[in-house]
Amino acid sequence: MPSPHREPAGPPFRAQVSDIDLRLLRVFRTVVDCRGFAAAERELNIGRSTISTHMADLEGRLGIRLCERGPGGFAVTDRGQKVYEAIGRLMSALENFRSDVGAIHGLVVGELTIGLIDNTLTDPNSPVRRVISRVRAISDQVHFNIQMLSPDALERAVADGRLHVGIVARATDHPALRYRPLYRERNLIYCGRGHPLFDRPARDLGLDDITAANFVSLGYKEAFQGLARDLRFNGKATSYNMEGVAMLILTGDYIGFLPDHYAKAWEARGLLRPLLPETVDSMVEMAVVTRKDHRWTLAMRTFIDVLMEERAIP
Repeated sequence: MPSPHREPAGPPFRAQVSDIDLRLLRVFRTVVDCRGFAAAERELNIGRSTISTHMADLEGRLGIRLCERGPGGFAVTDRGQKVYEAIGRLMSALENFRSDVGAIHGLVVGELTIGLIDNTLTDPNSPVRRVISRVRAISDQVHFNIQMLSPDALERAVADGRLHVGIVARATDHPALRYRPLYRERNLIYCGRGHPLFDRPARDLGLDDITAANFVSLGYKEAFQGLARDLRFNGKATSYNMEGVAMLILTGDYIGFLPDHYAKAWEARGLLRPLLPETVDSMVEMAVVTRKDHRWTLAMRTFIDVLMEERAIP
């Protein structure tokens, strides 16, 4: 999200909140989420000039300059940031209302926002696909909103209410969140074809060879960072995205940790090789996170209940 941009005080607020068109608020929220008008065009399926008109209309209704846009780029103002946060609370309240009315009729309805970290789709231990299918079988009136985030961003989004549920590699627990273990992901050290260790017989490989090689670390997984410190890897590169780690390993210049399920396709093509898989591995606990004080909708409770039934860790 763009950093808030300071701006002078605008005209006084004269509109009643009930008079504000919710559609305009959703447009502004989408523009901020997309970090500008260009990307928001595709998300909203309307032209940039229409978005600009909507934004000007909303600013006039609120009496607030929400964002700066033009040749200098897009930037949310200080007060625009506060409006953005208020919109999130408003949309959450509306969704709770919709869910409550549905529950009165015995229906599981409403939007369910779920945060996931990247490159977990290929893990056979992940229950997410099965859970979504089961919830859909219970009710086809649940609208799933899936967002891919880094673990830190995911936990922040759950903590401030932008996500109902997150599934994350567990490291240091956030004080506002509750963690429930789901399954464990096995991570091994890999090298790519062309690396000096790629063709070396397993019997001739030792820990000294591993710690001497150029190592790429995944910046956000503290489980790896602890193991890396213990073994004193030769850190030469960092990525905060699993695909970035894989790309560097595939150059043949680095070694690094990858989930075994994620590396499997490249390994089958002879492009990656695990190094000392029986000696050096990392089991990362994947957990579902929810806010401790969050008011659960029926859709959220149904999803969590099914998820707990499908989890691999009791």
